[in-house]
Amino acid sequence: MSIRILLIDDHALFRSGVHALLQRQSDFEVVGEAADGLEGLKRAKQFRPDVILLDLNMPGLSGIETETLASAIRRAAAGQPVIADDMTRKLVASMRAPKPAPLRAQTAADPLTTRERDIMRELSHGASNKEIARSLMLAESTVKIHVRNILRKLNLTSRVQVAIYAVGHDSAHATEAV
Repeated sequence: MSIRILLIDDHALFRSGVHALLQRQSDFEVVGEAADGLEGLKRAKQFRPDVILLDLNMPGLSGIETETLASAIRRAAAGQPVIADDMTRKLVASMRAPKPAPLRAQTAADPLTTRERDIMRELSHGASNKEIARSLMLAESTVKIHVRNILRKLNLTSRVQVAIYAVGHDSAHATEAV
């Protein structure tokens, strides 16, 4: 059985190159292509692919990266998580970084507001800004501001670090409403 793939990229030449590379794999079938997100949604409904390759300002792929791409597609189709090497390095580095002080009620030592702790709890569960906004009945733009404030106040640089911080530090305080 082949892995059915949909390509969505605004660069026709790049799209056709990836298409040609993927077709060389006997277990891949490119079932469709789209030049933008709206067309991509229509094609996804039409073709029901197993995997969608979506342009996120990807640079051209070298031969070695294309072997990595094929492996990642197979893992994703099998339901396994696929994390880019640079994200894995950042995650490991954030886990090795010195840990900030544990969460407490808002004080000079813990500058987070109750709402920021609520948002951090949601981040620790892997929620997106949109999901957090729905859950806490906030505007998505408000969630973005709170996330930015959490990063600044805790001297962290990524949502992943916030989630690790929340899970690794006094989780009772991360979930309580003060």
